[in-house]
Amino acid sequence: MNNTKKAELIKAFTVFCEIFYKWLETQQVVYDEWKEDQHKRDENGRFAKTDGGSSATSFESDKEIQAKIDSLKNIDWNKDNILPSLSKLVLEKYGLKDKPILLKKNIINRNRIQHSDISDSDAVRILGNALYKTEVVLKGNNNKYAYHNFITRTDDEHSDLVLVELSDEKEHYEIVHYFVVRNKSRKELEKIK
Repeated sequence: MNNTKKAELIKAFTVFCEIFYKWLETQQVVYDEWKEDQHKRDENGRFAKTDGGSSATSFESDKEIQAKIDSLKNIDWNKDNILPSLSKLVLEKYGLKDKPILLKKNIINRNRIQHSDISDSDAVRILGNALYKTEVVLKGNNNKYAYHNFITRTDDEHSDLVLVELSDEKEHYEIVHYFVVRNKSRKELEKIK
């Protein structure tokens, strides 16, 4: 490269820098002062989970959610079972009443027939993830207004799903079905209106 070309490049770069710095001076960047009291933390010092500005104290702690999941280890697979209510976050987000969840013996038996590959420990994981670590609640059936899918993604390929009847007329919310769904199939469920 000859000296004339170098001089032209240096001049062009210098003009660019001058224009850029003048422009930068015209930009006013305002940084909010950090206000600790506006950023709730849990007992471990981590930022607490909130839902769109709702108070973090209105939701269960991770320990309370884990206690609900741990209680599923006590399911008696030979009779009807009353499970803990949904998480407070889900109840509030979807405007649901706080009611226990019923897992009937006939549902357990039907699920064992339809999904023989799901062990009792797999069932506990599916129920725990979908009911208490709920990622999304979707309409479950166009013909049955009270049926809703509680879904949580478990990996890139799969999600745990529990179909629950959310009837206001019944004493409990009732589990209708539970299984693992491929995420491709989950996308189809998301289309149900």
